[in-house]
Amino acid sequence: RGQVLPVIKGCVVGVVLSFKKIGERRAIQQSRIVTNEYLWKIIVHDLPPNATNLRSLRSIWHKLNVLK
Repeated sequence: RGQVLPVIKGCVVGVVLSFKKIGERRAIQQSRIVTNEYLWKIIVHDLPPNATNLRSLRSIWHKLNVLK
């Protein structure tokens, strides 16, 4: 509808706020006390217990890859 100024203002505010948030995120990451390796070790790298369909699909996928 020809309202260019609100669009431009929104884009400028979005860019300014994103730079602010990047700085805040950098400060948070620098003050962390847990390492990435520790987090990787405690994450369960498997499907949830109730994902029976995904488990069967995964087993079929593994069988097909073994046959190649």
